[in-house]
Amino acid sequence: MSSILRGPRDGEDPEDPEDPEDPEDPEDPEDPEDPEDPEDPEDPEDPEDPEDPEDPVSGGSGSGDQRNRTQVTKNNRTLTC
Repeated sequence: MSSILRGPRDGEDPEDPEDPEDPEDPEDPEDPEDPEDPEDPEDPEDPEDPEDPEDPVSGGSGSGDQRNRTQVTKNNRTLTC
């Protein structure tokens, strides 16, 4: 019995593993829903955002602001600076 290789028929999915339009490609670098993007500039919970005006670590205006600031750490401890 001889084996004949054939291409995909009209309407068939060729299941190409390197298809650039594959919506389930786990290595898609332009995936907008990647939850583990460490360099997301719009992350509202980024504690090191240099443009955050409410960042308690930034030092504020430098005028000796003595207001108490409360900060909750990852271990649910409350710090007052």
